[in-house]
Amino acid sequence: MTNKKNILVSVIGKPFDGEYKQAKYEFEQGKIEETNFFFLPLVKIYDIDTLYLLGTKDSIWEKIPKDIPYEKVLIPQGKTGGDQWEIFNTINKLSLDNSNVYFDFTHGFRTMPFISLLSIFYFKSTMPKVTVKKVLYGNYEGRDPNTQVCPVVDLSGFLQIFDWLFAVKSFTKFGNGEQLCDLLSKYSETNIKRLRDSIHNINSAMQLGYTTTLPMQFESMNAAYGHIDTDSIPAISPLKTIMPELSKLTSLIDFSRPDYEKQLTIANWYYKNNLIVNSIISLRETYVTFIGETGNFAFSNYSERKNIAKKALNNKKLLIRFKLEKLYELWVRVIRIRNNVGHPYFDTTSSEEISDKNRIGNLLGESKKLFIELSNSYEMKNLFKEIRKKKLLETRKEFTADELISKYNN
Repeated sequence: MTNKKNILVSVIGKPFDGEYKQAKYEFEQGKIEETNFFFLPLVKIYDIDTLYLLGTKDSIWEKIPKDIPYEKVLIPQGKTGGDQWEIFNTINKLSLDNSNVYFDFTHGFRTMPFISLLSIFYFKSTMPKVTVKKVLYGNYEGRDPNTQVCPVVDLSGFLQIFDWLFAVKSFTKFGNGEQLCDLLSKYSETNIKRLRDSIHNINSAMQLGYTTTLPMQFESMNAAYGHIDTDSIPAISPLKTIMPELSKLTSLIDFSRPDYEKQLTIANWYYKNNLIVNSIISLRETYVTFIGETGNFAFSNYSERKNIAKKALNNKKLLIRFKLEKLYELWVRVIRIRNNVGHPYFDTTSSEEISDKNRIGNLLGESKKLFIELSNSYEMKNLFKEIRKKKLLETRKEFTADELISKYNN
């Protein structure tokens, strides 16, 4: 494995009086470098292999010491939007992959810090082998009036906020918590580990559609975060900033509500965030949970789910007899679309596939309304009496959904 190159991307301009003033820059306590070009000591301090110098055709190239090797990169002045995009694209075309990169925008136009930061975000998103080590600015205007020593500002730590924001957005928008777990894995504090583990479990459940475990994991995540003192851990301060955004996801679920309502809420969340397959899978399981929970069956028991809830939902004659035609109708529509997305191109037309997304949205709304109507209805109570009287649980033969529909409709 080869070592990464150290690359410095810096800027040179054209000062009003034709040259930069000699200045004392303090890189760390007591370590002062005196120079008129801020990038010169950087080459030595960070053992730079390649120095890219960005400047216009009017920059003071002739003032650079002859013994300093660099690659000249011409850019426009950046006065217009087109110029700014050209600078951005020029930086992004630099050969930086698989390297440690140091940025310095001390001697550039005021627009350069903004463009440089955007480029850094681009690198971090598209070039995983690029490691941004430092983002530096030699603050000549902030020099000590007595000693004339100028502070060196390193903004690289602040860039973490964008990593956190991106990670949280990925988690709250798509249920993908991998990046957030990676950020949290850098810390050994017990409650941070608990928070990371909870997010990891939520991530797995979201991706696999295991919605019944989510409420417990959300509770665990909130509890872990509540015990984290972000003020005492400066490095994790971005977490304090983004936690309100994270809470938007956890506040979706009212943990006091029945489990089928929680599942329906998650199915809606999947749908709104275009995780359509997860949405219809969750909606299908919501119906099974609705029967098991409102009928006071052990809905977490796999056998009872298959031998009571699903059997009842597939029994058209039984549901019609107890005036539950709407329940059967919606269940069949859910099953049909679930089969469409699970087995595409086998029994669907292109028009069905295109419109299934809208159908799922309609089913989510209709299902919520129906569950409210039926949760404590006489029709459901009578259905459960019949189920218990017939002892459907004792029937252990396994049937597919189509076989059950055929069995009870003929």
